[in-house]
Amino acid sequence: MSARKEVGEHGQAEVESHSRQRSASHAAEIRARKLSPEYRDIPISEDRPLSKYPEVVKKLEASLKPCPTPAPQGPQVKDPVDMALERLVGMGFDEASAKKALAETDSGNAIDFDAAMNKLFMEGKSKDRYGGLRIGW
Repeated sequence: MSARKEVGEHGQAEVESHSRQRSASHAAEIRARKLSPEYRDIPISEDRPLSKYPEVVKKLEASLKPCPTPAPQGPQVKDPVDMALERLVGMGFDEASAKKALAETDSGNAIDFDAAMNKLFMEGKSKDRYGGLRIGW
């Protein structure tokens, strides 16, 4: 087992040595380029260019065209709460009381129209079409 460990450490040392050699070679190449006459003619702005990200983003934004939003086709689906509210108001209950009854009888999974209607009848919050209160039917 110790022999494997020694081989593993030896292999790791070879990898690190090769990595150091590549880094040293690369550094030497960069130094040689900087000493060449062609390199000295390059302005510093081109030697280490700054990010052109803002310029690229500006060009992209300018080229983007707004996509038209297609008009909805076919009948729109009504919210079940809105439908229940319309039914209760149509039966003569005032909107605020109907909203409150629907909220109080909401089970979390669905609305309970019958429970909301019964609650409103029990509270006597129904109005006839002429403004007078009526209790029940």
